[in-house]
Amino acid sequence: MALSEGEDVEEFHFNIHTGDALIFNWNNIYDNFQGFEIIVGNPPYVSARNLEVEAKENIKNWSVSTSGNPDLYIPFFQIGYENLAENGILGYITMNTFFKSLNGRALRSYFEENRATIRIVDFGTLQIFKSKSTYTCICFLEKVEQNYIEYYKSTDKEFPTNRNQYSRINYKNLDAKKGWNLNNNEIISRLEAIGRPFGERYKTRHGIATLKNDIYIFKPVAEDEDFFYLQNGNLYPIEKGICKDILNSNKLSRNIDFDAVREKVLFPYNDDIKPKALDEEFLSNQFPMAFEYLQRKRAILSERDKGKGKYEKWFAFGRTQSLEKVANKLFFPKFSDRIPSYLISNDDDLLFYNGQAIVGHSEEEMLLVKKILESRLFWYYIKTTSKPYSSDYYSLNGTYIKNFGIPEFTNNDIDFLINESNQDIIDAFLEDYYNIRL
Repeated sequence: MALSEGEDVEEFHFNIHTGDALIFNWNNIYDNFQGFEIIVGNPPYVSARNLEVEAKENIKNWSVSTSGNPDLYIPFFQIGYENLAENGILGYITMNTFFKSLNGRALRSYFEENRATIRIVDFGTLQIFKSKSTYTCICFLEKVEQNYIEYYKSTDKEFPTNRNQYSRINYKNLDAKKGWNLNNNEIISRLEAIGRPFGERYKTRHGIATLKNDIYIFKPVAEDEDFFYLQNGNLYPIEKGICKDILNSNKLSRNIDFDAVREKVLFPYNDDIKPKALDEEFLSNQFPMAFEYLQRKRAILSERDKGKGKYEKWFAFGRTQSLEKVANKLFFPKFSDRIPSYLISNDDDLLFYNGQAIVGHSEEEMLLVKKILESRLFWYYIKTTSKPYSSDYYSLNGTYIKNFGIPEFTNNDIDFLINESNQDIIDAFLEDYYNIRL
């Protein structure tokens, strides 16, 4: 418009430079470089596992990239901030995972140490980019020290109309190591301060990892006295003696009939408390049909870990996690869009996959924590602090539940919670106990 109306010069010198931002140095371009007054950007959304070898090396140049396996967007905060002029301002639209993730721990520390002035508009689970399943925020950084972060949670892609709509969270009330609780900080801090952290009190475990579930895990299409029949291309008889029951605990994001979702897993291990893979000769002699089936799938199994996996035996699972026998287990999913189901089992032979479980505690302790996890209060904590996913799903991974405070209940309190069946009464009791009104 300005050009068409003759209000601007006809020729521009755009002064554009190209280069790898991870190693680019503006001091080599401008003498006495003092930084930019304005920086605007959309840092690259590339996960750590997809970085090229050169980028993985160059990302190490930045102190904010020293925790976990940082995604490529992480160092761009330090790059931008250190290239700002005094009183300059930076605006990024970027991923919001750095609030809580291990990958973002060093970045959070960097902001806290520099007392960086930050304003955040957090879009939570809202999808801003239609073609990308990413969870984003807009961050404004200023090269001025400030003792607090300004935070606004957008609920319908709206923006704050004035600065008073931001909540202020003092850096001294944040914990870079645990993760930033920016949404409803006062309430969440109170939930985490009571009793002992969940992660200190309860042992959690992820399910088995075969790395080829469709080979090992099956729903029998038929059975007789000696065999379960597995349909996988062809119909294969599998000896019952080499099979165990298994549960996909991710299905607990909904109310389920356990018997309806129970599956079988071909388990080529001995019956020790800490199982070892069977000797190949023993496997072929004792379970010849299962061995023949595995032989037919051997080429597929060899492709696990891109053909570079080192397993106890070629027919062993891809990982050794969660193979050992544990009497009491409380199963729950990794993700849910509502208060999920929690299933307790004292069957030490029952295995699980995909989801997770609390293991190795007394039956009474399992019943108590089940009542807490099923509460409105705990779900509020998850929705407020956990990593969001599409369709309003939230992560229940140990990283996001480990700091939830578990009170030191009296014996009478425990008896009450375990025996009370009315969820509304339980919710009211716990909210009184935590001194929180939802």
